[in-house]
Amino acid sequence: MPLAVILLLAALSGCGDDLPIARPLPTGRATPSLPEPLRRLSRVEHERTLRDLFPGTALPLLELPPDTELDRLENDARSLGPSQLGIARYEESARAVASAVMADERARARVLSCDAWSTPSEQEACVDAFVAGFAMRALRRPPSEDEAERLRSRIRAWTTQTDFLGAIELAVQMLLQTPSFLYRTEPSVDDDDEIIAVDGYEMASRLSYALWQSMPDDALFEAAASGALSSREGVEREARRMIADARAGDTIVDFHRQWLDLDRILEPEHAVRADGTRSDWDARTQRDAHAEALRFVRIALVEGDGRLASLLESPEAELSGRLARLYDVGTDPSWADDEWRRVTLPDERRAGILTRVAVLASHAHPGYASPPLRGSFVLETLLCAPRTSPPADVDLSQPRPSDGEGPRTNRELFAQRTSSALCQGCHVRLDGIGFGLEHYDAAGVWRDVEVGVAIDTAGALHGTDVDGPFDGALELSRRLATSRDVHACYTRRWLQFVRGRPADASEQFLLAELEERFAESGGDVRALMLAIVTHPSFARRTAVGE
Repeated sequence: MPLAVILLLAALSGCGDDLPIARPLPTGRATPSLPEPLRRLSRVEHERTLRDLFPGTALPLLELPPDTELDRLENDARSLGPSQLGIARYEESARAVASAVMADERARARVLSCDAWSTPSEQEACVDAFVAGFAMRALRRPPSEDEAERLRSRIRAWTTQTDFLGAIELAVQMLLQTPSFLYRTEPSVDDDDEIIAVDGYEMASRLSYALWQSMPDDALFEAAASGALSSREGVEREARRMIADARAGDTIVDFHRQWLDLDRILEPEHAVRADGTRSDWDARTQRDAHAEALRFVRIALVEGDGRLASLLESPEAELSGRLARLYDVGTDPSWADDEWRRVTLPDERRAGILTRVAVLASHAHPGYASPPLRGSFVLETLLCAPRTSPPADVDLSQPRPSDGEGPRTNRELFAQRTSSALCQGCHVRLDGIGFGLEHYDAAGVWRDVEVGVAIDTAGALHGTDVDGPFDGALELSRRLATSRDVHACYTRRWLQFVRGRPADASEQFLLAELEERFAESGGDVRALMLAIVTHPSFARRTAVGE
């Protein structure tokens, strides 16, 4: 039977008994004992896992359904269940990747771990190597005896219908669709104690997805097999090695992409700046603003000192020529639109993430800046304040001067609209922050004057540990950089990102301990990552009996 027909039949049949992706999977029982939820790989984790499972191979990475965000994070277990569209796309992806891998001689050699397969005995030896090598890496643990025998049996059967390499391709396709590949599974265990230690391979996966958003590497698998991950010292040793790896830097950047909602600038609403605000804003500017924000995170937290304060205060940047003009540093006529250069922004105008075009423009409307949107971003994101929604009947249109009135600044118009006692209940906090960012227009471009009136950036923080008046974005950023509330919020979000769920009421002592360690480190993000994965709670899980 031709291989194409075998592949189609295998896809339609689900490739085997151990592929229940369409069925609900058990999530265990929630207790106050830090249960690890069952988590599907997010899109980022899936892509990076395939990259590391087949290193150096050009893979056809098909577009998967977007992950639903919860608290702006894409890897929350509550939103990572199966869907019919997702099942179909994972199946398409598995077929395409398996085909590409078997067509690539180097990738095929890594999968097979053998040089010859002409005779039945050679094929058996290859299958044994495949099960012990590739299957172990794909499942991120050694296959059980039953799993290994089923896999061998299927390869033998497929070999009689096509050929040996075709059977291996089918086996790769099957493994890429199993729950143990697509989900971060930790098998149920009957135990008298509710809380048990994870085994070495479970710890290896916890570490690798926490720090790399990907599967363990060979060194981590070796540490799991040797028992080195059974001690806190062994876990810390591997964690420090991993945090020094470039993949940890990619994780740091991606966490901030999600937490800071940096993809927001790519939404259709921000493709233009209307009402003549900027004639030089287009889809390319939009994409550059997004890329610049990610580059800044890398500069401040990966290449730089890695402190949260630097994210809020650093004037360093890497700009395209197109963006340089928006930032008022593009005076060199040879600076091409698509050329990126490292610069230091004017320290009296720009410092930290709050003054980046991507953040300012994405929390504005096409034709005007929005103090409430910008204030809400700071409160919700940096201070973990609960979201406030306006009443259903409130006027959300652009505020404009009344007929017969002279020119009014954006600040004056918003202050007038929200002056009632009912509005001030929320807007005293929102606008107290947002007014401090009024030097930046709807495109995030600096302005000293609006409608002939000097910009007023006097603001005030309310309900924080650093309350009080401030003037402008730079003073606001400096104040937030010293805030224990901001550092506590940052700790909470990192823990949620690592664990795939928010902390519950029983875990306040854990949060307090992590916040203290983060403060002792001077707000070092790598120290926080290390503190989370070396905490005793990270090495435990709930035993779930049948």
